[in-house]
Amino acid sequence: MTKSKVEKFLQENSDPEDFIQQEKIKRYLNLRRLFDKLDTAIREHDAVVTVENGKQSYIKINPAVTEKEKINVQLLALERDFKLFLPKDNDPSKLPPKSTVEDKEEPLV
Repeated sequence: MTKSKVEKFLQENSDPEDFIQQEKIKRYLNLRRLFDKLDTAIREHDAVVTVENGKQSYIKINPAVTEKEKINVQLLALERDFKLFLPKDNDPSKLPPKSTVEDKEEPLV
């Protein structure tokens, strides 16, 4: 599997000897993958789903939307906790990536 821009950036700008930091990076990347899978599920089934229970039928929000919100909170918390070696100069090749392939997909709504 190829590495995303974000994965490369995090690995290049973190301390490889800091095992706790490396664990946080792994957790962050796993959450990003799960976030993307939930995005796909929402695209396939829409943000609102119809639930049928016997003769009753009702509309409710797709559970993937709620899970995505929870994962987003976890991602933001991990991002705040990263200790990265950011460059002091503004060399564009060393700055965080602005977008990834996943970001170029069509919006949900």
